[in-house]
Amino acid sequence: MIKRNVGMIEAIIRLALALVSFLAAILSTGTPLLSFLLALLFVCLVATAATRVCPLYGFLRRRSVGHTILPSTSNRSSSGR
Repeated sequence: MIKRNVGMIEAIIRLALALVSFLAAILSTGTPLLSFLLALLFVCLVATAATRVCPLYGFLRRRSVGHTILPSTSNRSSSGR
């Protein structure tokens, strides 16, 4: 089984970017190649958001699962005492 390496917040951001790329692909007045690339970006973003697995993150050994937004204060040691 593949481990998830995309956190929930990042998955939501990816879905928002997917929506933007989808709308840009539909409304694009540029070349068909531009529309195709935007649609491909849409598919990649939706797939990684839905599965919460990013192959590039696996290759780079990066993950955003389990990271908190604010650092925890319970594990800090008192260095002066």
